Amino acid sequence: LRATDMGDHSHYWIDYKNLRSLSDKETEAAIARLLAITADGDLRRRVYIEGADPIKLPRYRRAGLNTLFDVHPPEDSWPVTTFVINIYKAAFYFGDHSAMTMAYGEVDAPIFGPDTRALLGDIPVFLYHVPNDEQLLRELVADDAVRVVLVGRDQSIGRFEINDCATAPAGSTLSE
Repeated sequence: LRATDMGDHSHYWIDYKNLRSLSDKETEAAIARLLAITADGDLRRRVYIEGADPIKLPRYRRAGLNTLFDVHPPEDSWPVTTFVINIYKAAFYFGDHSAMTMAYGEVDAPIFGPDTRALLGDIPVFLYHVPNDEQLLRELVADDAVRVVLVGRDQSIGRFEINDCATAPAGSTLSE
């Protein structure tokens, strides 16, 4: 695999499901391989390594790779959510990660609800398993801290009109 095989403008989210199960030797080999694959051009800045291990994941970050710290807090309204989010925030900052990832939850029982959003502040967030709800999607796209929204689970949707892409005013050109 070469950087030229990866496209010029795409970003890649690599989910390490079993990061904890890798030995130290396997972790170093994985890092070396990722560094070799992403050595050409600007590919390294477009690749994000996701994992839930607060000990091993920072090793990827120290090697110069973008890291996504995957967290699994309780629902937004639970009494222990503040405590759990603050522990995750400490691990996020000490790991110097690029962003935090988490499942959204349900529309009526969110994990990434108002309290969690406030607690996370401006920490960049990649959300997955987001319900296919137009109002919710528009709200998330408008949130500056939310960088990626993956809708649904095992489904394909057509909500191309919901995006955060700036459009040029009528009569203008991209060169202006």
